Amino acid sequence: MIIWGSKVQEKTISTGQFLCPHCEAMTSYKLVQSDKYFTLYFIPLFVTEHIGTHVNCLNCRQYYKRRVLELVPKTEEERLIGIFESDIASGTPKQIAVRKAVAGGVESAEAERLATIALGDSARHCGSCQFDFKSNVQECTACGSMLEMA
Repeated sequence: MIIWGSKVQEKTISTGQFLCPHCEAMTSYKLVQSDKYFTLYFIPLFVTEHIGTHVNCLNCRQYYKRRVLELVPKTEEERLIGIFESDIASGTPKQIAVRKAVAGGVESAEAERLATIALGDSARHCGSCQFDFKSNVQECTACGSMLEMA
């Protein structure tokens, strides 16, 4: 009696560090190639099919396509601008967002510069409070006054 069949085997091609979309951090990975082998008496003899390659995050154990290795982590400036943008978009005045950033350890001039970038060109201004808002905000969240275009 002859026993034959197939078996999938994985082989690690390389390892390194990458930006994991699930962990949202730089973490270790292994690049794995999967191949289907013809087996005779449960011994793999030769490859019958190349199944493909994938990236395995060694932290969260998620699997990704190989192109995930091309992701570039955000710079500190890009990360801070994103925080300012979400804060200002929710109706927080630019000046309050700057104060929060300075309280969190960002230098005052840098916080002011990044908040101005996040605010954009079309802003609204409160004549009473002297606060600047994103253009989609209609009234001042501090005093309730209607905002004018800056």
